[in-house]
Amino acid sequence: MDVTSPDLVWLDGRCHRINDHQAEMRKDEEYLTYDDKTATPDDDNDDDAENFEFVTCNNGRIKTSLQIALYYFGHIIGSKGFVLKRIMNETKTDIKMPPRGKKGDIVIMGPEKKNVAAAARRINMIVIAARKKQRPTHFLSIPTNSDDLVTNFNNFRDKILENPPQGVDEVLFTSPKKLHLTLFVMCLMDNDERILVTELLHDAKTKIIDPIFKKNTIEAEIVGVSSMNDDPKSTYVLYGEIKEKNLNDRGILKNVAEQLSDFFSSKGFESSKQTIKLHITFMNSSNRLKDSEPSNNKRIPFDASSILETYSDHYFGKIEIKEIHLSQMHTIDENGYYKSSSIVSTK
Repeated sequence: MDVTSPDLVWLDGRCHRINDHQAEMRKDEEYLTYDDKTATPDDDNDDDAENFEFVTCNNGRIKTSLQIALYYFGHIIGSKGFVLKRIMNETKTDIKMPPRGKKGDIVIMGPEKKNVAAAARRINMIVIAARKKQRPTHFLSIPTNSDDLVTNFNNFRDKILENPPQGVDEVLFTSPKKLHLTLFVMCLMDNDERILVTELLHDAKTKIIDPIFKKNTIEAEIVGVSSMNDDPKSTYVLYGEIKEKNLNDRGILKNVAEQLSDFFSSKGFESSKQTIKLHITFMNSSNRLKDSEPSNNKRIPFDASSILETYSDHYFGKIEIKEIHLSQMHTIDENGYYKSSSIVSTK
């Protein structure tokens, strides 16, 4: 990471900077530092403390609990407990971790809400930083495997395979039943996180999905293909272009994706933030890796120049947006689509 341009993340309505964890360890700090004044309890403005649930104990101290995946406990504790001790010292709180190797809530106690909230925010930021380094396990998707689109995609695949360009074979093509629009990806480390994100998705349906779909008629179709990289003769991903018919040049679908991305980011559940580019993958060189030898994990590009030329304006069909899925990566359900942890209707 470029230290002059560190990662930024919005959490509880505040913007935080995430410094490089490894760089901090080299300084023997073993801790993520923050430029946001909410990292310490010195600020009297604790409006965003309402994002946590507090309990007043009999002795007058304030308590809250955090549900954190077991995987992240080591990051929160740090080597020889350094990180945890620093959080407690600087926020003037007591933090009780579950027994070693056991799942459970992290309990924070302090003299005031602002102390407890500051400690909770620090823990959440450590989890976010660690999560950004993990490979995605789930993604929000819109299935686009209608009968019409699948038929057109199959014709597209079969026509190309009649006289395949260099490096092109059948394994590159997406399974027709798995055709989908990816909104964004995330990493969920255990079943508790999957349950929580399922609840958040239903919350997002009420706050984001329903209002947008009730006010707008989304007319989207797939027209033409594009490559993910500049050199068409060395392509790794070929995708179908999405066209929307509405007065908003920005696109209603992109608006949905961005709002959902921001919503889940604010809860700490989106992987590394990237510019959203809506697309439907038709061909992917990573499909070869599933059938390759374990030691051969290098992606091999293919020549898509003739495909791009022939199908630059090809009509593949309309996108039917009926549901949004919390899909599990690298899985297949009985219906041929990805297994879903949760599904919400757009109707």
